Amino acid sequence: MSGFDWKSFENFFGGKLPDMPGMNGDFNKWVEDYVQSILKKSFTPTNGNKKEDLSYKVLETDKHIIIKTALPENVSPNDINIRAGANQIKISGLPNNRSQNIILPSVINHRKCRAQFKKRNLHIKAPKMENQELVNISVNYE
Repeated sequence: MSGFDWKSFENFFGGKLPDMPGMNGDFNKWVEDYVQSILKKSFTPTNGNKKEDLSYKVLETDKHIIIKTALPENVSPNDINIRAGANQIKISGLPNNRSQNIILPSVINHRKCRAQFKKRNLHIKAPKMENQELVNISVNYE
């Protein structure tokens, strides 16, 4: 059982939670187990877990972000369209008219991205933005 403070929770809502019929007084444990399972599902990365998702790896070096993925057998590389933004890559043309958005860990120079397809493997190499220094922003006082 986790360290959730049920007493504070019950106090916040003005009293003890009612026992549900058939729960044999173990309602709090049931609720906690249910909430924990939903949280695990919500915060567990889904990359490659769904049948239609594209499984991929994102690697980061000092100067580049590299995405590696294997395209499914039923996908022609000619049908794939890759678009890049400042912090994401979108691969479309997947089965069932699906696409895959990949959020990147750093801002990239999306105009200099390159992709290579070889033996069903797609590699996308995106250079990181060189000038990511912070700049001063002036504040107008009224």
